[in-house]
Amino acid sequence: MQLGWKSEAVPGPRDYSVGTERALYDLARGTCYEPTCDEPTIRFVGGRPVSNVHIAHIYGAFPNSPRYVESMSDKERASFDNLILLCKPHHDLVDRIAPDDYAPELLKQWKAAREGDGVAALRELRGLTEDSLAEMLEDAVRSIGPTREVVLDVSGGLILGGEAISVPLRGWRTVLEQNPNLRGERVLIATARNTSQVAATVDSFTLYCSIRTPNTSGEELPALTLLGRNDFPELNPKPGARLDVGASMNWFTRLATVATIIAPLGTDRFHPVDIYIDAKLGSGETVLSERHPIGELPFEQG
Repeated sequence: MQLGWKSEAVPGPRDYSVGTERALYDLARGTCYEPTCDEPTIRFVGGRPVSNVHIAHIYGAFPNSPRYVESMSDKERASFDNLILLCKPHHDLVDRIAPDDYAPELLKQWKAAREGDGVAALRELRGLTEDSLAEMLEDAVRSIGPTREVVLDVSGGLILGGEAISVPLRGWRTVLEQNPNLRGERVLIATARNTSQVAATVDSFTLYCSIRTPNTSGEELPALTLLGRNDFPELNPKPGARLDVGASMNWFTRLATVATIIAPLGTDRFHPVDIYIDAKLGSGETVLSERHPIGELPFEQG
């Protein structure tokens, strides 16, 4: 007969919280914590991001582990403050091959140098929600100046049966002419890709149009902000959407909306030349796409 109680597993020194793991990867700035090592925290295998490092303890996880301190609790051993990320060779050196060469003070120096002064607020992660943690990580990452690279591309596309297909802008007209049965809704697609080793968040996408005077000088005027509106709230990401390492996200804008806004600009005084899109990141950075000639856009609906 089963009694009316159950036992619950006690968290151990390797039971890291989601917030702790996320903080380590975001603040590693893309490589192993050993100062001279350039092994990336993430490698791409078959197009998929795969962890390339181990979570290592400054003070050992178990009795007989290097740098073990008996008075510490398992919760302290699994805390953010006691952890660093090491590639396998350096993890082997630190914990197995030459542990006496790596005192806790040295490993703490590695951690402090890698994470910077901006992570003081992350030393106690208890009670943080995922949203508040993401905001704190953005602040910390901004303060230490990570090597983040988010690239932004613009393509054409069609919404067909609730799904989107994309087409390079330079060939958009040709594709439509050669496939007259493609009669879905025409859209511009802004695609943000995180090609770095640091996660990011995207706050907004904005479409711009470059304007020139039609006289002989061809003077370029300040770019006109066409819109930051959301034509597809069911498809487009919400402000502050997380863009993980190796991930991408799309923002869709109806081509008809763009046409309606651009049409009045083709006057004797102004001449619309090209369009481009920017993405504002949670870190305060702004990413720009390439400029694309207005003539590449098939405004006329077939």
